[in-house]
Amino acid sequence: MASAGRQRTAPDAAGCGSFSVSDRPVPSRRQDEESVGVWLLALTIIYPLIWYFKINKELRDYDPSIDVQPGLAVLAITLGALPIVLFIPAILSYVHTSSRIQKAQKLAGSVKRCSALLALLCLGFAPVYIQSQLNKVWDQYGNPPVGTPLQA
Repeated sequence: MASAGRQRTAPDAAGCGSFSVSDRPVPSRRQDEESVGVWLLALTIIYPLIWYFKINKELRDYDPSIDVQPGLAVLAITLGALPIVLFIPAILSYVHTSSRIQKAQKLAGSVKRCSALLALLCLGFAPVYIQSQLNKVWDQYGNPPVGTPLQA
């Protein structure tokens, strides 16, 4: 067995000579391509759907006057985003979610209001804009921990 840090030579890939190989431990291992694909799928497709469900559930739980069924909102942006229905249900879902956030902002006493048009124009950054607008509701209460009763 070679001692740590001892160098040995091995032929290079082209067979044109040699290069030095250290006896140090391997710093990483070969990554499975399928697992990388699964993680990318989860992060780019599944998580946004979970996030959209959660924000609509937060709005429903914030005030009973905010009428929303989070599961239907997610269904509208998934099946409604198919070109066969011209994206209309997905667009309407984003507009309705923006109007729910406007209502929550008004109930919280925030002077800032969410813009449905701006949410639609943001395209890929719409979730960032929508979340920032929903955060304005929680900021009105000093951003309390989850489960804290809100004082009107």
